[in-house]
Amino acid sequence: MFSDLFKGSLQNLVLATTFWSCLSRTANIQQMGEKREEELVSTDKFWGSKVRQGAQIRRTPDTRQGCLSLVLDIIAHSRSRLSRSEAPVEPSIAPSERRTCAAEDIERVRTEHERQKQEYIEQFEAYIAEDLQRRLTLENEQRRQSEHQIQSAQERGHCYLPNAAARHGSCHGGGSTD
Repeated sequence: MFSDLFKGSLQNLVLATTFWSCLSRTANIQQMGEKREEELVSTDKFWGSKVRQGAQIRRTPDTRQGCLSLVLDIIAHSRSRLSRSEAPVEPSIAPSERRTCAAEDIERVRTEHERQKQEYIEQFEAYIAEDLQRRLTLENEQRRQSEHQIQSAQERGHCYLPNAAARHGSCHGGGSTD
């Protein structure tokens, strides 16, 4: 991938290692971290070939300010290198290919976004349908209970009224206001 983006020169590529503050507590562990870093730098299947082509190795600081400082150093280094060279190193990918790749990436992200959006809409609609069904079931159950209470009161010869009518003492159809 790097060779596709840069024509053999990786002078503006920075490969960074992290979590050095975790290793610095014990000398033995610090040495293990340094040994692992050396393995990354010297082995071609990791970073070795990239380092030989000019890539830089940096240890990433653990603080936000340290990371910002590192980024600013990288930018300054890249600018000074570009100003000294006759022309910036251009990626070997043609502009039309870059546009095509970008368009494909945008389309892939848009398609995924649409799929997720549709999935969320379907989940929301299912939730609304379940909630509506639950409410209807609850209302039907309350209606059945109310009808059962009215029927029971009528069978006993009592007048069954909702709370508001009972408080006002109005009972239509005779009987008591129990």
